[in-house]
Amino acid sequence: MQGCAKATSTRVFLDFSLYQSVHALMSIFLFFSYYHSAFVTFDGFLYTFGDADGGKLGLGEDVANEDGNTVDEPTKVEMREKVLECYPHCHCILARPEISSRFLHQISQVSCGGSHTVALSQNGRAYTFGSSANGQLGLGVRTRHAYAPAAITALANVSLVSVTCGENHTAAVSGAGQLFAFGDGRHGKLCLDTETLTNRHAPAVCPRYELHLNEDFCHFRVSVKVDRRG
Repeated sequence: MQGCAKATSTRVFLDFSLYQSVHALMSIFLFFSYYHSAFVTFDGFLYTFGDADGGKLGLGEDVANEDGNTVDEPTKVEMREKVLECYPHCHCILARPEISSRFLHQISQVSCGGSHTVALSQNGRAYTFGSSANGQLGLGVRTRHAYAPAAITALANVSLVSVTCGENHTAAVSGAGQLFAFGDGRHGKLCLDTETLTNRHAPAVCPRYELHLNEDFCHFRVSVKVDRRG
């Protein structure tokens, strides 16, 4: 079980009915943040609960914007993406393509930030949702919110092995040992060597840690790196 994105330690109290719900789903990876929580089941499904404001539960815009938008019980996140289905020999000019959806790969990890969430699929792709006010979703400058899981296209060709959230920033480690960071860059927590007051809306490689990383941990104002040598 991983801890809170801001506090260095946390005590979590679940009522018995909620504990039964989580236990019955046989969760293998749990993360508790300020106002929302998430866990992954043995069969690769992602569940979230808590404050839905800003889309950080990934349950859609209707849930995020409804009055009293708190989800009291673990709810399955629909890991789907929209795809265009064109007619044969269609070049999307004369005929309008149909929009459908398909299931994404199963999830292996999840991490919760102050107002966003990142999930890692079993095939090494990262999906984010929630607020991107500081660029912490890694989806570019035009995206302010994502109410459902969205793939980080900038990392589409990178196989990731670990993801984690700070309050307003995110870090990911590739199978090759590269560290990627994005979001709020204040206090040097993106590990880009120079202090920056600007936000990073797309993943940036941290060259100092290249080929030495095994796991990463983000907290309120710091990112901690554990290398293969301990």
